[in-house]
Amino acid sequence: MPRKNEPPPAPLEQTPEPFVRLSVGQKLTAIFLAFFLITAASLVAMEKLYNGVADVSQLVNDSGRMRYLSQRLAFYTAESALQKRPSSEIAPLMQRFEATLAQIEQASGSLPPLLLRESATLSVQIKQVRDSWLTFRQTLEKTLSGSATILEVGDLPRLSRETDAILERTDRVVNTLTVAARQAHSHIDWLIAGVVALNLAFLATLVAYARWRIVTPLVTVTDMVRRFAAGDRSVRLSNHRYDEIGELMRGFNQGAEQMESYIGEISRQAEILAATPDFVGTATLEGRILYANLALRKILGFGAGEDISGQHIASFHPEWAVRVIEREGIPGAIRDGHWAGETALLGRDGNEIPVSQVILAHKAADGTVDQLSTIMRDISERKAAEAELRKLSLAVEQSANTIVITGRDGVIEYANPYFYALTGYAPEEIIGHNPRVWQSGQTPLETYQNMWQTILAGEVWRGEVYNRKKSGELFWEASTISPVKSEKGEITHFVSVKQDITGRKEAEEKLRLWQRALESTVNAITITDATRPDFPYVYVNPAFERITGYSAGEALGKNGRFLQNQDTDQPELEHIRRAVKEQRDGKALLRNYRKDGSLFWNELYISPVRNDVGQVTHYIGIQNDVTERKQYEEQLAYQSAHDTLTRLPNRNLAQDRLAQGIIFARRSGHQLALLFIDLDNFKVINDSLGHNVGDQLLQIVAQRISACIRSGDTVARMGGDDFAVILADISQEEDISRVAHKILAAIAEPATVESRRLTVTCSIGISLFPRDGEDASTLLKNADAAMYRAKDQGRNSVQYYTAEINSRIFQRLMLENSLRSALERDEFTLHYQPQVSLLTGQMIGMEVLLRWRHPEMGMISPANFIPLAEDTGLIIPIGAWVLHTACKQTKAWHDAGLPPVRVAVNLSARQFRENIPQLVAKTLAESGLPPQYLELEITESVAMQHAESTEQTLLALRGMGVRLSIDDFGTGYSSLSYLKRFPINKLKLDQS
Repeated sequence: MPRKNEPPPAPLEQTPEPFVRLSVGQKLTAIFLAFFLITAASLVAMEKLYNGVADVSQLVNDSGRMRYLSQRLAFYTAESALQKRPSSEIAPLMQRFEATLAQIEQASGSLPPLLLRESATLSVQIKQVRDSWLTFRQTLEKTLSGSATILEVGDLPRLSRETDAILERTDRVVNTLTVAARQAHSHIDWLIAGVVALNLAFLATLVAYARWRIVTPLVTVTDMVRRFAAGDRSVRLSNHRYDEIGELMRGFNQGAEQMESYIGEISRQAEILAATPDFVGTATLEGRILYANLALRKILGFGAGEDISGQHIASFHPEWAVRVIEREGIPGAIRDGHWAGETALLGRDGNEIPVSQVILAHKAADGTVDQLSTIMRDISERKAAEAELRKLSLAVEQSANTIVITGRDGVIEYANPYFYALTGYAPEEIIGHNPRVWQSGQTPLETYQNMWQTILAGEVWRGEVYNRKKSGELFWEASTISPVKSEKGEITHFVSVKQDITGRKEAEEKLRLWQRALESTVNAITITDATRPDFPYVYVNPAFERITGYSAGEALGKNGRFLQNQDTDQPELEHIRRAVKEQRDGKALLRNYRKDGSLFWNELYISPVRNDVGQVTHYIGIQNDVTERKQYEEQLAYQSAHDTLTRLPNRNLAQDRLAQGIIFARRSGHQLALLFIDLDNFKVINDSLGHNVGDQLLQIVAQRISACIRSGDTVARMGGDDFAVILADISQEEDISRVAHKILAAIAEPATVESRRLTVTCSIGISLFPRDGEDASTLLKNADAAMYRAKDQGRNSVQYYTAEINSRIFQRLMLENSLRSALERDEFTLHYQPQVSLLTGQMIGMEVLLRWRHPEMGMISPANFIPLAEDTGLIIPIGAWVLHTACKQTKAWHDAGLPPVRVAVNLSARQFRENIPQLVAKTLAESGLPPQYLELEITESVAMQHAESTEQTLLALRGMGVRLSIDDFGTGYSSLSYLKRFPINKLKLDQS
């Protein structure tokens, strides 16, 4: 269609159709065939020339070989003549020369035409060589005719002339052939140059023809097509050809006419598409955009004239939409002709634009789909509304609060899932029912009345109600009920949003109880603020006020150090400072002071309180008033280090002071003395007069010893009737002896206890540092050994430690070890001492005496091992063996017919306290000895110890029929009144 104000195109001039029509392809084929034939002919000619040149080169080589053979032939003939001997080399050389000459003659007749002039000259020269050769051969044959086989010297000149002629003529042949070869090469070079020039001229002619008949017309067609595509619809081609290019021009002219008509129609449709608000576009099957209307360009951010053709649809859709289009949209449109769905576009700002999309498939004439069209509509507003609605629905459905919607009449129309999860009801149990279903009946009626009045007035009601779950469990809910109104302002529904506050209610109750507990506890509770400088108190409980005397108002805002007054140099304060620095629990025992200034011991515990991010915000402090406990601990500490009876340091404190004294003596270079004191025969007083008398006597002794020493020295009770004196900073041993004898004299003074005048002595053992030991245990052991040595020497004496004493201790230890196995090795034996009546002279009884026969030491006196057995407790099994053996032997003598007499067995103090009636009964039963033949002896001191229990034991033994006697009577402090009460049969007076 012509443009506006443009004249219609002029009619095209027609050219008569030629008789013979050659196509462009045929023309080009003929031209290339002619070029090929010319080139092939040139190549064949050059091949012939090269072959001729090769033949000439071969002739040059053969002529050179012939010249060489002529030289050798001349040499050997001369050699044969001069040396007078036949030559075997002459005949073969002649044959080879003949053959080479014949070969050259034959080859010279076939030289190439370019060497015709050189060929004629060469023929003459070869013939001359042939003549010279024939002359030489005839001369040589004559010379050697007959029987002669050796050339004579006289023949040599003639043969030399003939060989020289052969050589000369051969050289001329070689030279002629060399010149011929050079001429042949020159001719070939000129011929090649001519062929190349001819081919180039032909090729130039071919290119010029192709440009004239093919390229120029095609450029004209291309230019017209470009102008037409640019919008010049009036262009037409002038055509006078009937080949393919002419057909192309005629086709262009016809297509231009049709295209102009189509463009007019498309322009009208484009105006319609441009005006529609929907997004319209077309694309290839591969997704390349062909067209986009104004609405689509606008939504994508392109201008009306901006070229977007050729861009892929994937550039304008998000990835998920591209997958939908490629997997569902395009296949569906191709299959069904169209497809409809929801996708999205991407604007240039990257935002997604939801659209409803229709894809149409356009088919070509052959039924195949060649294009796709799409129509899209912006559904952003609808999607936003749907998203908002979905969001609200999800918020209600997933809310952690219960949401219930009722009609104006209170009938339930909706409840969210959390309601059912909380209450345990099913939807069919709730929908269509009244909220009274889950009411507990424990919410006041006034609450519901206020609720209905508020919501029916169109206002929001908030309150707390106590409801019941389906399981019967009660729970608290904080409820907010809002009325829903129509467009007319009428209430149509009520929406109730409720929160389970049971945990909060329980926490409030716990908080109230904890508050009450803090206020009621006897311990002081404090809270300090760790976020403020100096960590001030922000809370103190009533116990704090009671313990410290400070009111809460006086304490709040202050640091806890005000309770220490000026007493801030306390080591355990560092425990608290370190705990606060490391933000951990801490503990310390501090001296604090009340408001009135009085001291109290505060056992303080602190613990950090952290916020949600782990930062310490406060410290909880618990203060215990442990003043009484501290005083009690001090008392216990004193009691653990002192003897309760005498108030003197005990063994533990004595050892500690001895160790400290050793350290001081070692540092100062002075001596230290340890006096170990044991009262002589104190056990007799204690057992006979009772522990009360013994205790009072020990107190008197303690006072007397303390009066004998300096204030810096130490007196300690080591246990029982043992005392120790530590004399520090001793410069002379005479000072030690003076103190020791002073103690002996002081203790030996009579003492009055409970109206009794008692006299007691002591034995003192002394060890010195560093002579007798370097440590406390060694000094104690050696002083103890020296004390026993003093007792062995008669008691009431002082004995210094010596090496001999140590040897005696070792002997005592060895004796104790042997004593422990003596009973098992059957080393004990019994001797029986008869008792004779002074009146009749007859034996009336016998007393058992224990003896020990040691395998190495021999017979050991009872005075040496009986006290040791008493100390170690071995007296119990030994005494039982003695009793059993004596009864068994006495029964044996009775059974043997000897006169029946009693046997007397001594009982030790330890035996007597070990349930002796049971042992005696068992022994009598096992031995079969009648009880009247057994007499048991105890000492006066044993009888008076625990007189009440002694009387019971003696009565039990007497009840068995056993006789009883008291040995060593008169050595103790027994009371005759008690002796009258004891069932004693005999008293044995001590010889003293």
